[in-house]
Amino acid sequence: MKYSELEKMVREVNATQVDVKDQLSDHVYHYDAKEKVFELAEKFDARKKEKTAEKPALGRRSHRRSLPAAGSPGGKHLQLQFVL
Repeated sequence: MKYSELEKMVREVNATQVDVKDQLSDHVYHYDAKEKVFELAEKFDARKKEKTAEKPALGRRSHRRSLPAAGSPGGKHLQLQFVL
């Protein structure tokens, strides 16, 4: 769920269900336990996108390597596939 959808929900609940004196804010926050960061959800999204842009794309890549075919000096045909 996008943080904008959550903020809309919080605004609606604050406007219709919560006493004005009990309202804290209409903002949605995110706590990143790994980084120990408490921040506005929109700042978390921006930080996450920034981190993704900094790192080289890490995904599943397949590297295939064929060894010599059967009957050749290298022996039997064997194909290796490495998944990173």
